[in-house]
Amino acid sequence: MRAVCRGVLVVSVGSAVLAPARIHAQQAGWSGHIEANGNLLFGNASDQLVGSQVRIGRADSVVEIRTDARFTYGAARSDQGKRHVTARAALASLGIDYQPFHRYSPFVFGSIESSLQQQIARRIATGVGAKLTFHQQGDDEASISLAVLAEQTRPRQTASALDAFATTWRGRWSLRARTRKQLTGALRLTHATFYQPSIDRVARYTIESTTTLAMAMTEIIAFTASLHDTYDSEARGRGARSNNDGQILFGIRAEP
Repeated sequence: MRAVCRGVLVVSVGSAVLAPARIHAQQAGWSGHIEANGNLLFGNASDQLVGSQVRIGRADSVVEIRTDARFTYGAARSDQGKRHVTARAALASLGIDYQPFHRYSPFVFGSIESSLQQQIARRIATGVGAKLTFHQQGDDEASISLAVLAEQTRPRQTASALDAFATTWRGRWSLRARTRKQLTGALRLTHATFYQPSIDRVARYTIESTTTLAMAMTEIIAFTASLHDTYDSEARGRGARSNNDGQILFGIRAEP
């Protein structure tokens, strides 16, 4: 945990030094969306995957608070005709940004998640970091952030070989790149990638990437197509079939 504390100090001091610069206009007030998505295979394959997401946030000149909740469920039919669960994942997160309208914005965050396909019974993470927004014009934005976090992952398996891993807190770096681009009047592209290596051993890492195309159908309704991919270098060690978990989803988003 000493490495985690040093990382928190570095990020916090860097945030305080770099905070004064301002960026261009950014929306204040309430924001958020509700989305339902999924995919379905039929005929030779009988698989289905459904998901939902709720995101709510509020920003003013001093602070931005945002919360996110996601759930995914998948099932497939075996050769014997029996259906079985192939995917079940849930995530809830809360983040607070200080001076969100500035080019440099420090933040704190926390999250809790679970994943059947990656054999995670519970993963808790909390940390502190800073975001640099190097481009913002209208609805277009590009930013990077660096954070240090403390994480505890409890595997679904409870074998004695995993007991120490299940009860140990680990320090991680978290590097995120995010962009939003209004391609046309109705079509918007968003992308975010997280790279999170362990502080003491970079060979232990996770990468999470989400790319979404949203086409506006009305002022508040949009059709979405998303590619979500997660790689956890330790998933197979917890009993998962693969370190990689990828999904292609199509859905409808309501964004008041």
